[in-house]
Amino acid sequence: MEKLQPGLMMGFEENTLLIGVVDEFFVEEELQALHHHPCSVYYVSKGIVDLFLLQIEDSLETSDAPFCVFDWKEDPKFQSWLQEHAPIQLSVVYLDLEGKEIDVRKGMLSEAMSRRIRSNFIEHLQQDFDEEAYQIALKKIQTKYEPFELEAQAEAFCK
Repeated sequence: MEKLQPGLMMGFEENTLLIGVVDEFFVEEELQALHHHPCSVYYVSKGIVDLFLLQIEDSLETSDAPFCVFDWKEDPKFQSWLQEHAPIQLSVVYLDLEGKEIDVRKGMLSEAMSRRIRSNFIEHLQQDFDEEAYQIALKKIQTKYEPFELEAQAEAFCK
């Protein structure tokens, strides 16, 4: 298996959005912060790019994780999940470079945030997708803004 790169990554599994925090190692303070410090999740949609921002107080500065809804377009479980009305389950997962789960924090997004996210995902899936245009748009956003600067532009926010 190819090693993961340090940083944030997104996924979808078992009706849950996943934010993976990948690092070579985690110190005890980071593991404690995952469970005991306030955690903020922001959702930003800019054109065809959906970003989730994650901040864990005193542990992880605001970081961005793009979620490309088209990666899940053919997944029947994802398609069914888009039609649900329940709050979205979200897991923040600490992973080592080999992809081994070190720790996890689970939670639920608010109903309003969940509706907004699903609505945007459905809208995006109705558009034609161009991988190159997506990558250019993502790079442009990440070049123009630091993740913390995007907090003010968030369409939805949850602690």
